[in-house]
Amino acid sequence: MDVTTAFLNGEVDSELYVEQPLGISTEHSPDKFVCLLKKGLYGLKQAGRLWNHTLHSHLHENSFKQLAHEPCVYIWQGEESQEAKISEKDECTNINSRLIILAVYVDDLVIATKSKEDRNWVKTTLVIRDKPRGILSLDQAHYITEVLRRFKMENSNPVSTPLDTSVRFEALGLNQPMKTASYGLVYQQNGDDLEAYSDADWGGDLSDRKSTSGWLLKLSGGAIARKSSKQRCTALSTVEAEYIAASDCAREVIWMRNLLAELGFLEVKQHPTMLKMDNNGTMELAKNTLILQRTKHIDIRYHFLREHIKSGKISVKRCPTQQLTADVLTKAIPAPRFAQCCAELGVHALDDAPNKRA
Repeated sequence: MDVTTAFLNGEVDSELYVEQPLGISTEHSPDKFVCLLKKGLYGLKQAGRLWNHTLHSHLHENSFKQLAHEPCVYIWQGEESQEAKISEKDECTNINSRLIILAVYVDDLVIATKSKEDRNWVKTTLVIRDKPRGILSLDQAHYITEVLRRFKMENSNPVSTPLDTSVRFEALGLNQPMKTASYGLVYQQNGDDLEAYSDADWGGDLSDRKSTSGWLLKLSGGAIARKSSKQRCTALSTVEAEYIAASDCAREVIWMRNLLAELGFLEVKQHPTMLKMDNNGTMELAKNTLILQRTKHIDIRYHFLREHIKSGKISVKRCPTQQLTADVLTKAIPAPRFAQCCAELGVHALDDAPNKRA
């Protein structure tokens, strides 16, 4: 839901004066009069903060609780209404009480709820739901089409042409979105538990020989978080590079476990989250506290992973490279392998699916 002229709703919390707009005349000298600002204005440097404070106060007054692990998400819980109790049960969540989840992004609000009345508030431009099959999917087809139309490329013919990585074409980036506009992330009702994957491309940057980390989190069959980034330090071995990537992934796992628990999915903390990787040496380094000549220099901050394995919040498991989804986040891979990774991420062509737009 987009809040119209959101910043104009912000309550000014300090004494601010503005000059009168041109064309405003008064009985007295207009040059000597200013206006006391009571509401926010677009262009005011604190307009965004004022709007956020006003929205937060309004939500708090209506019994919404701000999550500790994600301050942009609010929840409201209460008893089921009699009408909701006799209506069909929403099997997409195991939470029995009435629940409203509200996510805030500047002036855009995303509202998720179990009741039919509140569900009508949710804008369904980007959401497709196939309730009988228990499938929820997200796509950007409308946005991609608009971008292509803006640059007059809606009729271009996308092709797969291998090129050297140093070659750059300004319009090349628009072909691939057009080719995959009908693809989207698909989540299944009875999907897997929270699981994580991490990988690294050791010394992949030929300019400084630094490595690339890649990790992702999956829930209900689709990716919910992912990152591909260049490592800050120069890893001296594949084990070290993948250990750094796994540690970064572990931080996201801990945050996601806490966030899901706050949202009511308490079962996520009843067992460790599986972190899959393809390097045996990295697994041994994560599970043991031995001081080895080749790894004793590793910064202590990366032993964060080892701590949470010991506490039982994370467990590590070896995964063959051919099945490690995070591989796509570390380097360029052949087209067949890329398609396989996309499917494992939960990215599928929606045109062929029997989904109906909500």
